[in-house]
Amino acid sequence: MKRYILILSVLCSLLFSALSVKAQAYSKFYFTHINGENGLSASNVKTILQDSYGFMWFGTKNGLNRYDGTSVLQLNCDDQVAGTGNHNISALYEDKDRKLWVGTDRGIYLYDPAMDIFTHLKPESSDKITPDNWVAEILADSTGNVWALIPDQGLFRFSGTDQVSHYPITDKSNFKNESPECIAVNKEGEVWVGTSGVGLYKYNPDKDSFEQYLADRNGQSLANKNIMSICFQGDAIILAIHEGELFKYDTRTNILATIPFPGERKTFLRDVVCFGDELWVGSHHGLFIINEKKNSMLHLKEDLMRSFSLSDNIIYSIYKDIQGGIWIGTMFGGVNYLPNHRLSFDKYVPGSDGYSLNTKRIRGLAEDDNGCIWIGTEDNGINVLNPHSGKVHQVYDNVPGHLITLCVRHYNNRIYSGLFKQGMNETSLPDERIRCLSEEELGIDEGSVYDFMVDSKGRKWIGTGWGLYMAEPNEKEYHRVDAIGYNWAFCIMEAKDGTIWVASMGNGVWRCKPESGTFQNYVYEAGKKNTLSSNSVSSIMQDSKGNIWLSTDRGGICRYNEAQDDFTSFGINEGLPDDVCYDILEDEHSNLWFGTNKGLVRFNPESGDVSVFTNKDGLLGNQFNYRSALKASDGKFYFGGVDGLIAFDPDTSDEDGALPPVYISKFSIYNKEITVHSPNSPLKQCIVHTNEIELPYDQSNISFDIAMLSYSTVETNQYYYRMFPLDKEWIRAASNKNISYAKLPPGKYTFQVKATHHASKSDPSTRSLTIIILPPWWLSVWAYMVYALAVILVVF
Repeated sequence: MKRYILILSVLCSLLFSALSVKAQAYSKFYFTHINGENGLSASNVKTILQDSYGFMWFGTKNGLNRYDGTSVLQLNCDDQVAGTGNHNISALYEDKDRKLWVGTDRGIYLYDPAMDIFTHLKPESSDKITPDNWVAEILADSTGNVWALIPDQGLFRFSGTDQVSHYPITDKSNFKNESPECIAVNKEGEVWVGTSGVGLYKYNPDKDSFEQYLADRNGQSLANKNIMSICFQGDAIILAIHEGELFKYDTRTNILATIPFPGERKTFLRDVVCFGDELWVGSHHGLFIINEKKNSMLHLKEDLMRSFSLSDNIIYSIYKDIQGGIWIGTMFGGVNYLPNHRLSFDKYVPGSDGYSLNTKRIRGLAEDDNGCIWIGTEDNGINVLNPHSGKVHQVYDNVPGHLITLCVRHYNNRIYSGLFKQGMNETSLPDERIRCLSEEELGIDEGSVYDFMVDSKGRKWIGTGWGLYMAEPNEKEYHRVDAIGYNWAFCIMEAKDGTIWVASMGNGVWRCKPESGTFQNYVYEAGKKNTLSSNSVSSIMQDSKGNIWLSTDRGGICRYNEAQDDFTSFGINEGLPDDVCYDILEDEHSNLWFGTNKGLVRFNPESGDVSVFTNKDGLLGNQFNYRSALKASDGKFYFGGVDGLIAFDPDTSDEDGALPPVYISKFSIYNKEITVHSPNSPLKQCIVHTNEIELPYDQSNISFDIAMLSYSTVETNQYYYRMFPLDKEWIRAASNKNISYAKLPPGKYTFQVKATHHASKSDPSTRSLTIIILPPWWLSVWAYMVYALAVILVVF
């Protein structure tokens, strides 16, 4: 009985862990999608590869695709000389000569990217076998041999492109039930093969043959197991079984063990890849991420409520690029890309599960003593987030219409929620019992509570649409502060010296000294320097150095200068993306963070450096909202907006290392793309590999597409160009990265392009191309010689 109770408790623990993981899984994973809208030739992506130049290659059921982060180039796998071709691409590999091996339904093709030529490889082995069937995988071992796995034929080892050895591996008389399915090479250079039905095989180079590993030392067998994919985790081989099982085979101890996971025997497995301690498992029911050391499991699936979720549940292939980004090939959803942002944003939005926000319109944030985040909303009451589990629950007061929250504050183990036209709710913790405080009970003339504060003396302050109210520590009823009048009191803040600051929407800001009862009003004065930049002030904060900062509508942010009793403003002219700014937070490096209507800003007041993060960097949206910024006790920053809630660690550096190269990815004449194969093409090689172009005078209307192969920053990459000596200064490229020149005069030019992005301190990546525009025949050197000779003859 004790044993059963123990097992039951473990199962309950795992179930609770799985539920918690599910609740927070999509807060950390933000996939972008590459599909037919981007130019992908088919939604069915079987294989993915990044070449040594940095381009991404996708093999689909309908052709080969090259992706540069902006556009997709479609290629048909056709050998024009041999007259053969196949467009069902299933395997990709790049050799040491930077040529692509392309596995298809009917054999292997070698692609030369410089010359843009496919060549069908048809070598014959000593046993008269030619690799001419469906290719499952292609890779190389440590000695440079290229191995191609063809399930219906066996394994082929290429020594060069014309010498091949054939290894049947399994019984060819029963190849439909016993066939090689996958191949992998470990760090020692050993070649291992997974099969259907007959276990693992390892290549023995001394015997030039494969040795079978069917059962471990304990007798546990792999017989009748269809091994679809294998990878290495240290000395262990991870095996993905088609019918939904995961195994780990320790090559040192000869022990086979089962890896439990939520999809065990409930789905079909396609691919397994090891990234450090994590196993990424592609299945017919989404993506599983397993970390045995942390005893954690994530199950990511398509969620129609979340546009950034997986685009399809049937996963074909998983690949990691050199920048650490993850690429997922699917059956119906094209490619899903998970960038490796150093500064990553957790995201909280409404979802299809029961642990999500009930709306994405955020207004008001506060943290209680247990670290839970109380989230006010514009249209659906209060949500409470547990950051540890990622689960969200709602708090309702059962009063119809109590939906619009204006602010959320936490004092003395109580949550105070300011409401629109309905006073304020006081929620006691931990029982979450709500007490509704109407405007009559509070003694205020207008029921919209835009802010609530308890100062260091115990005085309570309420900001409403019709002024400011205050109650002494022992009073229940609030009294109007006449000095503010009937102005809209939007935000209240107590400074370290006990001064009370009150922001209004429309009449500037007040500085109050409660002990003396003095109030000073600061307003914007047109034509006068160092005044408040806008009379619409939405928030006030004090930084670690004692400076008072104000965020405004239409005036950027302002710093109050105590010694001069004036203000210094920072707006669009100082590099901010917008003059509408919301609540400000300060990190440990004295950087100020605040939302705008055009992204999230990190601003350093000392250096003036500005970094702007948008939905292109992984945000939910670019528009933030009032009263919706919070620095939690664990140091995390929370920002709410009209598209949901984000959270992140501001101390995480977002700076990348060396920038990847920038390329000219497309060349056009009169808006028609020119390739090596175009009639009368001036290109001898693909434009990516071309350094000089010579053009006749009547083909001087040219354009270029450019791309820097930094996929995690693709939307924030910045491009500059010039045509020297025509352009003296660098010109910022348009957002579509297309650059054109019309009617270039005859002469020699150098087209230069450079690229960088806001998160990098490295020197820009550069590329140059020499362009020679030939003169017409009547202006050529020979023509001038003829003219000179004719003149001499006439004179003579």
